[in-house]
Amino acid sequence: MPRSKLAPFGIWEHGEFVGVIIFGRSAAAARAAVALRQHEHPVTQILAASLRQLRAACPGLRLIVSYADTAQGHHGGLSGR
Repeated sequence: MPRSKLAPFGIWEHGEFVGVIIFGRSAAAARAAVALRQHEHPVTQILAASLRQLRAACPGLRLIVSYADTAQGHHGGLSGR
């Protein structure tokens, strides 16, 4: 299966790297990963900022999908600080 191009966005708070949000992109994008160390801002705020950057970087993007692996205990929501 062909892999999509990746669109990674580094997350910085007060000049310090705290993590990354990675999207796979083609005609649609899939949120591939959210990996954060200790951080100050809510995950939803960080994700919203990365989505704005993704939209600017990929003007033809029409859809963003986020999957949850229930076998790993994931429920599909984002929570935590």
